[in-house]
Amino acid sequence: MSKRNRFILHISGLLLFAIIASYAIYNSPPDLSKIKSTELFAGFLLSALAIYVQGLQISIFLQNEVAAKNPIWTTWIVAEKAWVNSIFPAKAGTMTSLLVMQKKWNISWLDYSRFIFFCGLVTGIISIFSAIILIFPYWSICLAVSCILALAISILQKIAYPLSYKNSVYIVGLAILTILILSAGIGACIHGLGYTAELKDYIAIGITLNLLSIISVTPGNFGIREICLGLLSPLLPISFEAIIQGATCYVVLRLLASLLIASVTRPIALSNSG
Repeated sequence: MSKRNRFILHISGLLLFAIIASYAIYNSPPDLSKIKSTELFAGFLLSALAIYVQGLQISIFLQNEVAAKNPIWTTWIVAEKAWVNSIFPAKAGTMTSLLVMQKKWNISWLDYSRFIFFCGLVTGIISIFSAIILIFPYWSICLAVSCILALAISILQKIAYPLSYKNSVYIVGLAILTILILSAGIGACIHGLGYTAELKDYIAIGITLNLLSIISVTPGNFGIREICLGLLSPLLPISFEAIIQGATCYVVLRLLASLLIASVTRPIALSNSG
């Protein structure tokens, strides 16, 4: 894709986001008296926690490097990647993190790409099966899905990126934890804006956002994210406006959290590789 076409796509996504978000806010603006700052702050903390958990995934990839044992370094690289991906062209933050690791430890582009691909596939599989369990909450289905999930990830682990069984289980656990934290953060934002929602509602939104994080079409998937959430809204009892406002609020809080974490940890991370 040419630079001109990418620029047009990104601008179109941002315009689409602005239109949909403006529509959601205009048609159902939150009552300021109902906004709960404590719950919005909880959403901010949860978004920061999600960044830390994703940093633990990077520590698995860097297991033979000193930085793998330093949570400050891995948290910094994820925070930098998060805010860059949210503002600049799709996956620019991922490429930035790769360049940093290449320069510092001569990390192979192919190895890092395979690892990211593996993590993305694991996240996608867990998200899809979580949606199945959410729609069909029966023990037999949950058991069958769990078995299929274990088999699929076992196969992927051999094909996509070779990891020990222990580290594969670790990646799966972190992916599940990330989805739960994301869903909790979405729920905190929705309730913080004065709306009411059930647990399954914001888990469904969290799963959708998690799937969208795998492939970025526009910076931060602006516009694309809102279209997908719009398609999801007829399936949930909460309003379209509540979904868009809650998701947008979480995205903004995550951007702020990543900027803050990156700013605080950058001097420490750059001054000491471990």
